[in-house]
Amino acid sequence: MRTFGATLTVLAMIGCNNTDDSVLRGTVEVREVDVAPFAVGRVTSVTVDEGATVHRGDTLAVITAPRLAANLDLAEARLATARAVLRDLEAGSDPEQIEMAMADLVALEAEAARLTRDRDRVDGLLSSGAVSVQARDAAQTAAAAAQARVESGRARLALLRAGTRADQLAAARAEVRQAEAALASERASNADYVLLAPIDGVVLARLLEPGDLVSPAGAVVRLGDVTAPWVRVFVPARMLPGITVGDTAAIIPPGLRESGGDRIIGRIVAINPRAEFVTRAALTEEERADLLFGVKVEIADTTQRLKPGMPATVRLFPRVATP
Repeated sequence: MRTFGATLTVLAMIGCNNTDDSVLRGTVEVREVDVAPFAVGRVTSVTVDEGATVHRGDTLAVITAPRLAANLDLAEARLATARAVLRDLEAGSDPEQIEMAMADLVALEAEAARLTRDRDRVDGLLSSGAVSVQARDAAQTAAAAAQARVESGRARLALLRAGTRADQLAAARAEVRQAEAALASERASNADYVLLAPIDGVVLARLLEPGDLVSPAGAVVRLGDVTAPWVRVFVPARMLPGITVGDTAAIIPPGLRESGGDRIIGRIVAINPRAEFVTRAALTEEERADLLFGVKVEIADTTQRLKPGMPATVRLFPRVATP
């Protein structure tokens, strides 16, 4: 089997006996990666242009959703409340603490009542189109957060009045752990809306622009791994006995001549075991001669002269002469 580093001199010697069947046309291809979010959102910004080189971890785009910030605030508030309750239980309670907790609860209830009225008012305005859905969602989240604070305040007051027990401390610590996990989950969800490059590559296309809606089924940016391009050509069935995976090939970029030393070394990395572009039943010799098999030729070109989508000529060097 020929090695990938065979010299051009050897290629020229082998190529002297080739027929025109060994000269094939194909298109340069690369591995493509569509980058999309995990949930529905609106594109806030796209930070790269087509043709730009990116590295793994670079920011490609930022997506937003109506309730992201509100949900994060709610998770942070719940964690702060859980930690405060735990601190109070660990420190014990006294009459002054009970009085302060009662006053805090009154204030929390008043705030919750105000936010509930605001939520009801916004709900009424939504049907008339006076406010947006985002405003309604924010009002609902704020009211829910206020009610959660009220419930935490009531629980804190009840604990102070009853005194601290071992099981109460264990429950409070578990509540803190649960709130920490919820906050970490919300922060991870927010990070999912910042699209990062999963590979080193080149931006092949900006599929969406700021202001567009996007879903997990719709990509925002398409990347290409231009470090490992290939050309796919279709070889007649009669040539298959003379080629195998690992054989060397020559790729000639468009507009250049093979004789001028402009060809690039390639290597066959895959041969399709099934024929393409065939009739339903290839029964005659003529029909079998028309069978074509896809051959993938990997390109060894560090200069990146061959771009994705560019046509290229491929010369194969079969070992066995074809009839």
